[in-house]
Amino acid sequence: MARGVEFPDDMIIPALKAAGGNVAIAAEKLKMTRPSLSRRIHSSKVLEEVLKEIHEDNLDLAEWVVLSRMKERNLTAAFFYLHCFGRERGWVERTEITGPGGAAVNVRVYLPENKRDEKQKKA
Repeated sequence: MARGVEFPDDMIIPALKAAGGNVAIAAEKLKMTRPSLSRRIHSSKVLEEVLKEIHEDNLDLAEWVVLSRMKERNLTAAFFYLHCFGRERGWVERTEITGPGGAAVNVRVYLPENKRDEKQKKA
């Protein structure tokens, strides 16, 4: 793109939609750099909103694919769904560290002198 050439929103919107919201691909279609297009998007409320909507549509599609595979009894899709949405039911990966017999573990953290001084100054 020649320096100083300004694309109107109605030229940028179709490029963003065709690129699925990928700014680098849209910029390439418009023959401009990704940083230039990014600046242009963030200078326009309309373009920011269009990009946000494209990303929301992409999320909807991704969710639909996961749910579709889960309904087909795909175990990987089911685990993925549980990992993302089943936390309240205990479907979360976490490591619990306990002492002998499940007792609590006391941990002491020793900071180097300069870090200890910084921490005391903040307190």
